[in-house]
Amino acid sequence: MERKIHRLITAARLLVVIYYAIGILGLIFRPEVFAPLVALSLVGTATLLFSFHHPWTRTYWLYALGVLVITWIIEWVGVRTGVIFGVYRYGEHLGIKLAGVPLLIGVNWLMLIYCCGMVVEALKIQPPWRTLSGAALMVAMDLLLEPVATELGWWYWQTGHPPLQNYVAWFYISYLLLLPFFHFRLRPLNPLALWIAAAHALLFSALNIF
Repeated sequence: MERKIHRLITAARLLVVIYYAIGILGLIFRPEVFAPLVALSLVGTATLLFSFHHPWTRTYWLYALGVLVITWIIEWVGVRTGVIFGVYRYGEHLGIKLAGVPLLIGVNWLMLIYCCGMVVEALKIQPPWRTLSGAALMVAMDLLLEPVATELGWWYWQTGHPPLQNYVAWFYISYLLLLPFFHFRLRPLNPLALWIAAAHALLFSALNIF
């Protein structure tokens, strides 16, 4: 059984490498084809990631649902008022929208919070630096993401680029969402989380360069 699980994990990690490699090449050479596929890609990546989460306790179900709902509401307030992240709007590539906000945006938040939290756990960073490190890692991810997202039309800023308040908001929101994440001390670590976090960072680093 252990050998079978190990082979399954190895196959899943190989799939992550191939999946993101195709994404990098596709978004560099055929962005008009691959950019609109971000919603499908997000669903596929999240499905693969959370299929390796264990155990799915009631507490974690409630946490995951809470992150999905809370982050969608925050984005809705952000889009309507501009007071949280700055003035911005979403494009048409992130799937079905409700009140101008993609329904999948909460999935993106949950996946990033989860992966960054797992990276910090793997590094065995201790309080009080644990949550601070996780929030800082979330901001680093957003710094890589923002130029690419605006270039590919996933969302648009009124000023053409994200203001400083966007990153400040990302830090504080991430910090608050990571507090309960670390309180639960999820074990064992998801064997795909670090791979997806690294692939995600590599993807957007490559797209920023090319």
